[in-house]
Amino acid sequence: MTRADNLIKAAIAENTRSTLREDVDDLFSISTGDEGHFHIHSIGDKAGKPADGPSATTYSVRANTDAFDPKFLRYVFQHAHSSGRFKKFLKGTTIQRVTVSDMKRAMGEHLTDLYGKK
Repeated sequence: MTRADNLIKAAIAENTRSTLREDVDDLFSISTGDEGHFHIHSIGDKAGKPADGPSATTYSVRANTDAFDPKFLRYVFQHAHSSGRFKKFLKGTTIQRVTVSDMKRAMGEHLTDLYGKK
């Protein structure tokens, strides 16, 4: 079992609602800056999908390297995107966007589904 597995399972066990929600801060951080291990789209159907580089419509993701290999975390985001995890968090009418806090919530739910079920 990896350190990431242990951190995720511990966070799930400590949370009374059985989901990580926004308790993902010890696993990774998401910001609007350019500094990060990789970038993810924040708008439309591409929300949550890893991007090739920074742009005005991407967030930066910095992995806690004690918990995750950044390449592995990028694949976790790709899996969450391909399974439609971010669609319910889209806000707006003309240009739909996912906020940083909703992105964390979506990833918390995704990680809970991956690691929290027996």
